[in-house]
Amino acid sequence: MNADHAAVAAALPAYEIRSELGRGAWGVVLDAEHRQLRREVAIKQLPQAFADDADVRSRFVAEARLLGSLDHPHIVPVYDFVERGGLCALVLEKLSGGTVWDRFRQDGLDAESACAIALVTAVALHHAHLRGVMHRDVKPENLLFSRDGALLKVADFGIAKVLSGGQTLATRAGEVLGTPAYMAPEQASAGEITPATDVYAIGATLFEMLSGRLPFEDTGSPLAALYQRVHAPPIALGEVAPQVPEPLQQVVMTAIASAAEDRHASAEAFAVALAQAATDAFGRGWLDRAGIRAVLGGRIAAITEREPTGKVTAGSASRMQPRETLRGPPPTPVASPSELVPVSHLPPPPPAGSLHELGQLLAGSEQPDARRLAMEIERAEAGAHELKELSLLKELRSGAIPFSDDELPAAERLLGAHGPTSTARLGLPEDAEPDAIREAALAEVSRWQRRAEHPMSTRRTVEAARVLVRTGEGILATLPSSDNEPDRP
Repeated sequence: MNADHAAVAAALPAYEIRSELGRGAWGVVLDAEHRQLRREVAIKQLPQAFADDADVRSRFVAEARLLGSLDHPHIVPVYDFVERGGLCALVLEKLSGGTVWDRFRQDGLDAESACAIALVTAVALHHAHLRGVMHRDVKPENLLFSRDGALLKVADFGIAKVLSGGQTLATRAGEVLGTPAYMAPEQASAGEITPATDVYAIGATLFEMLSGRLPFEDTGSPLAALYQRVHAPPIALGEVAPQVPEPLQQVVMTAIASAAEDRHASAEAFAVALAQAATDAFGRGWLDRAGIRAVLGGRIAAITEREPTGKVTAGSASRMQPRETLRGPPPTPVASPSELVPVSHLPPPPPAGSLHELGQLLAGSEQPDARRLAMEIERAEAGAHELKELSLLKELRSGAIPFSDDELPAAERLLGAHGPTSTARLGLPEDAEPDAIREAALAEVSRWQRRAEHPMSTRRTVEAARVLVRTGEGILATLPSSDNEPDRP
């Protein structure tokens, strides 16, 4: 027994520690059994790097007590917890049937099963939301099956809040934690977490199970993926999975709308819409055929048992081929806390000028392939600059760059610390006219150009000022053309 396991055994003497079930960025899971009750359990121990933080330990105790009050057939119950001597651990029901991700990757999922999984997940989330508990990290790996593979339960409620506190789940002190594949835009930009945040994650999960891919292009970079969530619309489900009936497409796309207010009003509303669309697509009794044991409320249960409304024609329903399975890609390794890479340590992007010139040359070509390549270059250039912005923002907040008291707030605002829109970056109201935006952007470009050319500026200050100049120029590039636009500095 290693030192970590010994510490858990000492803190929980009523349990016999057997072996390690798995580990990831959010902790280690141990196989154990209550000595007197002979009840098999899973013990989740938070990483020591987090447990050493007094704020994390305080949040852990508060969340553990709240999680212990959740009582729902589709939520993994918390039996006990311990916070002692730098150790934080939860005692949970053991579910040995694997995860949704395991099943999706190994055996594949048909459309009925995918919709059933999303439905029971939404019902469980609604129960938690009514009690003020947001999940914050809904994904296929956190959806677990019972031993017989029929009962689904949602795991890891509250863990993301315990570990990240008020910061975004994806970045903690500028570090990348795992994958943001199912993360809502407001969560990626450290905005307010609401039930709509979890609804987005369910929608992204269902999108993947129905199409075999995620609603955004794979960038290969977690940070670039975060910026996609904030600045780009998702791919339409109908484009990548045209066999999915339109009502189901609409449910999924509403769930992953970029603006939280455009999504379903609650997890329950998502469940109702999904139940109606799936019943129309697959017919009465589809939930039983899916092989997922669902414990539903009267309203949703009644919807799944009614006759289809006829909104989906027989032809479109047959094209759905609900029993055809889709499989997920091979698993992507998740970084452990010891492997996290600070943003400032990422390799520098390629020179922007050469990419820009090549992109301009290709954009003028009449060949479609050349124009597509130009768009890819433009996106790559923008992504590289956004990474530099995020790195710079971290350094500004740490005091590593000696900006003055009046320069620092302007720099943070321009880097998007108070909002992603151009007007927010420039300190203007959202309804500002293009001419006012243009004037403010030109002023920022001029300000930071002067700072970059100042003879007393350090090399790092000059580099930072040039990033801010480029940010202001990027805002200018997005504005409508103006016949009376003044000369750029």
